[in-house]
Amino acid sequence: MNLYHTPDVQFFLPDELQDRSILAFAVPTSSDPNGAGSFSFVVTRHVTTRPTTPLAHANQVLEELPRVLSDYRLIERASLTLDGRAAERIEFTWDSNGEPMQQQQTFVSVQGGLLTLTATATVPLFEDHRPLLQRLVLGFKFLR
Repeated sequence: MNLYHTPDVQFFLPDELQDRSILAFAVPTSSDPNGAGSFSFVVTRHVTTRPTTPLAHANQVLEELPRVLSDYRLIERASLTLDGRAAERIEFTWDSNGEPMQQQQTFVSVQGGLLTLTATATVPLFEDHRPLLQRLVLGFKFLR
């Protein structure tokens, strides 16, 4: 049994439960402070049944995106290191119901799985939030 904690609560997580947590954060807009926001940052924990690497996962995602996103366009793919761990980053745009969107996904291995760090905004606003995104991603410290 592991101790699980967030800023608001902590509890013992029984061994038979898998951590598939999703943490979501947003920059609110003045016109809709409780809405989706102008920029979102989501951390998703994936439990993997067989070993995978950030590189292999990025390859799989890059294969799927053109099939599921309208007007998909890859902007960048890069290998990087986060807190001493190998990571892969992809950045792309697509059309969502007539709205040009931009997203950056960073994949990094953790004990028992993989984290995906996902930043999303409309194309015009993504660059405005890039300094915030860089602080977020480069500030990650892994505890185990």
